Amino acid sequence: MSNKLPVGILGATGIVGQRFIQMLEHHPWFEVAWLAASDRSEGRPYAEAARWRLKTAIPPNVAKMTVAAAKPEGAPKIIFAALDSSIARELEPQFAAAGCAVVSNSSALRMQADVPLVIPEVNGDHIQLIETQIWRRKSGGFAVTNPNCSAIGLVMALAPLHRRFTLETVMAVTMQAVSGAGYPGVPALDILGNVVPYIANEEEKMEEETQKLLGTLNGSRVDPAPFAMSAQCNRVAVEDDRVTVDDCWHFSVRIDRQILRLMLIAFARVDRDRVVRKSGFLEEERHLRRVGGAAVIELQHGTFLVSWVMIIDGKSASFALETLP
Repeated sequence: MSNKLPVGILGATGIVGQRFIQMLEHHPWFEVAWLAASDRSEGRPYAEAARWRLKTAIPPNVAKMTVAAAKPEGAPKIIFAALDSSIARELEPQFAAAGCAVVSNSSALRMQADVPLVIPEVNGDHIQLIETQIWRRKSGGFAVTNPNCSAIGLVMALAPLHRRFTLETVMAVTMQAVSGAGYPGVPALDILGNVVPYIANEEEKMEEETQKLLGTLNGSRVDPAPFAMSAQCNRVAVEDDRVTVDDCWHFSVRIDRQILRLMLIAFARVDRDRVVRKSGFLEEERHLRRVGGAAVIELQHGTFLVSWVMIIDGKSASFALETLP
């Protein structure tokens, strides 16, 4: 008998649902016990219902599971939701009302006043909003959301600086892989050898979510961070795992380069030159080095490398984030 917590995946046959299955396969706390998808998949073995598109194989125990209807009846109490926003807006509240803890990857509820939008390292205190939700009071259920992918990388860099210095302006430009558009995604003739300078609703999400994530908890709501924010989001001809973010920030005070460096080290929990942290499913290596007048923090996860490069000049900062295969 497993001691892990049983969890369900809502929207299990889509690309995001498949990624949930992949990431949860060897999770030390959770075990996939229930899968739900659309009517056309209901009642079929998962291996037949899903057009599996990830490079790893479907976990054998998941492949044999029968796909359930996307209804709360019979679902476990913890649900990872991987739905399109239009469908999530209807279904996620139903599961929360039925007493489920809904962890949503959709944008549908992110900006709802009583729903936490959380990066644990940045605004873990916002999770207290759960207690103000009507679902929580009536059934014990609740909903919590994660942010837009580009907002996560940006906010992780901005958070320690915004806490100490007041941000006045943030301008961000992203180059995002085609995998972010889901399947079938962007037509080949539109994207090959091209940069598509518009992703529907992406810029609005990045702007609003950044301000909510860096906002202040005020009772039953979050007061958004008051800085001005402008984002331009582009789709580029890269399959997966590559996002470049170029930003310009402006603060209300001048920033000493050494102070900035120490703050970023403390926030990243980097101890001198190298920290290696291991758990049941994650191995990370963090490095700190200097390049000229810039502080560079590198995070290696498997075959991927993420670099934060901070170049300070008076009251402004330039920031680049890139994930390389």
